[in-house]
Amino acid sequence: MASRPQDSRGASREKSIYFMKIQEIKTALAELGAKPNKHLGQHFLVDKHALDTIVQEAEIEKGDHVLEVGPGLGVLTRRLIEAGAEVIAI
Repeated sequence: MASRPQDSRGASREKSIYFMKIQEIKTALAELGAKPNKHLGQHFLVDKHALDTIVQEAEIEKGDHVLEVGPGLGVLTRRLIEAGAEVIAI
């Protein structure tokens, strides 16, 4: 299994994504060499309430298969997996 990206303290970056401020997201993207463009529809989910609503409305059940296009930093991906989905993210 591939290792997870780590921050400067050695902690899994994935665990802190939910709590990242916009500037922290910009910094993480810069570290990855990513330059998102809103004009191309590249947006990042930063509202926990919106995230919760998306997952709830999707009515995910254990074993559901979900195709996520443009997973970004994986915030929605992680929540879908936690809800029981098997996610393919491209």
